[in-house]
Amino acid sequence: GASCLGCDGLPNSGLLDDACGVCGGDGASCLGCDGLPNSGLLDDACGVCGGDGSSCLGCDGLPNSGLLDDACGVCGGDGSSCLGCDGLPNSGLLDDACGVCGGDGSSCAPPPVSLPPEFSATILAPASIERGDRTTISLSVTNSGGDAGPVTGTLSWTPANALRFRGSAASQSLGSIGNGATATANWTVRGRNEGNANLTVSVTDAAGVTTQSTATLGIVR
Repeated sequence: GASCLGCDGLPNSGLLDDACGVCGGDGASCLGCDGLPNSGLLDDACGVCGGDGSSCLGCDGLPNSGLLDDACGVCGGDGSSCLGCDGLPNSGLLDDACGVCGGDGSSCAPPPVSLPPEFSATILAPASIERGDRTTISLSVTNSGGDAGPVTGTLSWTPANALRFRGSAASQSLGSIGNGATATANWTVRGRNEGNANLTVSVTDAAGVTTQSTATLGIVR
């Protein structure tokens, strides 16, 4: 009678163990997600059969969070954290001090400071001449400040009857004198009366900046 026993122990019941070892079962109880009995495969958190759950991970490491890195590399960000002033991610452009995107700050920079001229003047004259002789009195002017122009040098002396100009005007134009530049002027004079002529040269530019240099010229018989 054992030859016709079903898995339930009853003769002729017709029951058999299914693939899962379940008596009279339909084999569904041990099916894997792949439809095979006893495969052991299960759907992961992403719904992938036999998967490891990584296919649907968000950038936060959670399955199905839907979060992605933005253009700035920020998880779930809106891409604004690395925007340049041009509206482009990671462009690196910033507004300069003038409010110009990517500018160098020159568009609103103050104009360069204009320095006033600063003259140094030197009279070059012989120590003495004989009465009635002619000589040349020279002026050297150096500007160590801002550009100046036009510049005028004026020669005078005391007493007034000590000398006389010969072919020269009292005032000479030295033109424009830039920073660090030197200009010269020359006067021809003749000795009139014995004694000392106290020479003064006044150097003046158009803005009224003035400096003076002095020397003594002896007039002998």
